[in-house]
Amino acid sequence: MTPKNERPHALAREVLSDRAMDQALSWLIELEGADDAQLSRFQAWLNADPEHARAYEKACAAWNSQPVRQAAADIAQPSTPTSRRHIRTYWKPLATAAVLLLAVFSFSNLPLRLQADHLTVVGERQRLQLADGSKVLLNTNSAFSSKIDEQQRSARLLQGEAFFDVAPRTGLPLEIEAGPVRMSANSTEFSVRYLDGVAQVQVQR
Repeated sequence: MTPKNERPHALAREVLSDRAMDQALSWLIELEGADDAQLSRFQAWLNADPEHARAYEKACAAWNSQPVRQAAADIAQPSTPTSRRHIRTYWKPLATAAVLLLAVFSFSNLPLRLQADHLTVVGERQRLQLADGSKVLLNTNSAFSSKIDEQQRSARLLQGEAFFDVAPRTGLPLEIEAGPVRMSANSTEFSVRYLDGVAQVQVQR
């Protein structure tokens, strides 16, 4: 069941309002082409809390609003047959981009939510351990992503504040980005704050 009388802006504000909405949006994207294991996890999440079902309903309503559907249709109609075949596979992510650009407009930080691996709401903190053993304390109202493999160690603070305890790795420092600031660190503790377009770094050791 989808609400019929709520405008896209109101629905978008609902999507942005709490952690359940964050999770609902993630599921909305993940369920495209989901396997049995993913469907089972989704059902478990849905049954865990009545708020989850309400949040998912709101997310679906925002997804199906007219501005989003129109934008998704426009994106899914490339000019050449070759492009059309290529883009069909990626229709859902592209339509998600339409959600970001048109359904929630300038008041939305929804693009941030899709870029981030980890998010905290106001009043929440998260302790993270990256694949290389580095530790991150993510402060309130923050967004963070990272990519760790044999060739690179990179982290990006999209918003908010984070404290890093970087694990040593010879010849491969952790590359950190926070807005206009870029830095490399190895076996170092420091904090990074990125708010309102201004980045600050404070080294502990």
